[in-house]
Amino acid sequence: MSDNDESFTARIERLVRENNQQRAELDRVQYRVTEISDISEGWKMRCTQLEKDLLREQGIECSLEEALSDLQRHVHEAVQSSRQRRIRQVNCEDTALDSPRRLIGTE
Repeated sequence: MSDNDESFTARIERLVRENNQQRAELDRVQYRVTEISDISEGWKMRCTQLEKDLLREQGIECSLEEALSDLQRHVHEAVQSSRQRRIRQVNCEDTALDSPRRLIGTE
């Protein structure tokens, strides 16, 4: 075998080793890309779920605010009604107390 043949064989062996190293590195990179893609997809799904949860909670908050507003309005109306009844009751009591005096005064 000549020196030229040996150098050619050595060069082929070196290229095969480099190719194998590059394939191994490519496999590692592809594995990491897949791993990162899976993690990214998981985060996307979680973000989508969080957005849905947020919209649902905002809807609940809106409903609660409406219910609170209705309750405050009903309480205000009940207080007003109670005050008016009490005023009428006091006025009726005053009128009832005044009536006998008038009768006594006219006799």
